[in-house]
Amino acid sequence: YGDAIPSDSGTRMFSCIIQILGLLFAMFVGGRAGAFFITTDPFKLMTLQRRRRLESLLERNHIPWALQREAFTVYPVILEASLRDYQGVLAELPDFIQEKIGLHMKCNLLRRVPMYSHLSDETVKMLSWELEDVYYAPRVKIIHAGDIGKEMYFLSNGVVEVLVPSEDNDTEDEIWAANLTEGSWFGEIALLHETVRVASVRSLTSCVLYRLTKERFTDVLSNSADLRKVFEAETERRYVDI
Repeated sequence: YGDAIPSDSGTRMFSCIIQILGLLFAMFVGGRAGAFFITTDPFKLMTLQRRRRLESLLERNHIPWALQREAFTVYPVILEASLRDYQGVLAELPDFIQEKIGLHMKCNLLRRVPMYSHLSDETVKMLSWELEDVYYAPRVKIIHAGDIGKEMYFLSNGVVEVLVPSEDNDTEDEIWAANLTEGSWFGEIALLHETVRVASVRSLTSCVLYRLTKERFTDVLSNSADLRKVFEAETERRYVDI
């Protein structure tokens, strides 16, 4: 290398071996680096970057540690939900593909609910066709404690919080009970019998939900023997629990 030029066959051979080894090493390093960027989940990289930005913000403004801990407790859940919002990606696809993917996603959500987990594929598809897409901005009440329930919801994307009335049953002074994330559902008791909502649900982030009204559920119920069987068993179990 450099100004040293091999003058005999031995040094020429040695020089070739060194060059080949150098080339192989460079290919190995480049391959490892490329594999890292290809195989690393882009959502994880984005999450890490945004978490570091939050850390910098809190440290720069000398936020108390207790408040920092509270922020970092809820932030990952909200961040993951926002990063996994695929609506923009789906919107780029043809309508008929969007419809097929949406139907599959709805069937998957229905299967996660114990009441629907053992239904036939045909019945699950019938129910999925009755699900209505609804969207909520952050900090909007989806259901209100004290109202008569008439529908259930499936959370496709986003984060919601469950709020229960205070001890004096004041719905204006509600207490946080839990957060629900993608794949969760709520309000199913409204499909079984007419009852008052015992809790409120409010969006924490922008949310995409599927809504199943009691009217549409009843339409499928009248045309599906296995759903009627599940409905009767679930209704009886709920009344026993009460």
